[in-house]
Amino acid sequence: MKADHTGYADVFDALQRDYRVKLDESIPQLRGFLADFRSGRIEPEKLAELRMLSHQMAGAAGTFGFETVGVAARAVENDVRDINSRGAGVLKKSLLVLIDALCTVDDGQADHLKIAPAPGDKAPESALSRPKLLMAEDDPIVVELLKNLLQHEMDIIFTSDGCGVFDLVKREKPDLILLDDDLPGLTGIEVIEKLQAENDLSEIPVIMLTGNADPRNVLKAIKAGASDYFTKPFEPVKFVNHIRDLLSRRDITILIVDDDASIRSLLSYRFETIGVKCFEARNGIEALEAVRQRTPSLIILDRMMPGMEGGAVLSELQRQDEYKDIPVVILTARSNPEDSLKLLQSGAVEFMSKPFNPEEVVLRVSRILNLAHEE
Repeated sequence: MKADHTGYADVFDALQRDYRVKLDESIPQLRGFLADFRSGRIEPEKLAELRMLSHQMAGAAGTFGFETVGVAARAVENDVRDINSRGAGVLKKSLLVLIDALCTVDDGQADHLKIAPAPGDKAPESALSRPKLLMAEDDPIVVELLKNLLQHEMDIIFTSDGCGVFDLVKREKPDLILLDDDLPGLTGIEVIEKLQAENDLSEIPVIMLTGNADPRNVLKAIKAGASDYFTKPFEPVKFVNHIRDLLSRRDITILIVDDDASIRSLLSYRFETIGVKCFEARNGIEALEAVRQRTPSLIILDRMMPGMEGGAVLSELQRQDEYKDIPVVILTARSNPEDSLKLLQSGAVEFMSKPFNPEEVVLRVSRILNLAHEE
């Protein structure tokens, strides 16, 4: 059975046209806001409504290629938020700029946005093999866009309630979470912090998708446990392909064997940020037991460890038919070419010296496992 990926570009083009209609329909509403503000009727309810409209437009317009509208909408959103300090006059001016941008939208400016086809031409054999994506997003335009582009490849669950995300994750156990930071109830970062406190949920990769481009917020999200951080507007091709890459790695596991806990933690964290699950062993004996319990996709093995050293572990793996094909990358503080050659001849696929660059380790392992590694 083959999946029909030929309509991806057509789907995206249709969504662009529908969104252009929504932009046109928003002009009378924005003119109404402007008329109210000019007459002095600046009511909290109106401001809240305008902020929500401009927030959604700021995220979606640029995503569909209408960048001038997106920038103007972001300015309105910020001016509504800070109206007490900036004043109503500033808001009126930015609202006029947004209306003018909407009235002069050029349909051709979105022509460069095309969605890449899904990799491969085979549909999953059963629903059980399809990855599960949970999207926590309150912008219906973004939800509709991603739903249309991804529903052929995965099962998608939606929620717009920050308070309900945690319970939904516990019940559904998704393979990946897309999380807006500006949800009612709980912020996205607060949701991540709750997930990280649960052992069975902390390994689920989370991509933040938000209009907040403040570097401090990006750093806070990554420190909380987010795998990646995208700001609106976002490029659909890049974003969808990033989701595919992460989900393609959901069944890949790496065993990291090192007697230095800091090395194990550093490599585990770096691989988990690209969606690869890791488990650890402190020495050779633990490594062999870990392999018997759960066969990894690849082993990163320290050369020198107390007790059973890395070379002995490699020899033991090579003696057993069920384990001899597991790729093994050796890490060592030695710089002896003869030792390196001996280990490669014994079955290691790669050899790296300490101190090492974690990015280089990720890149080399990605190539061994044929992963799409994003710079």
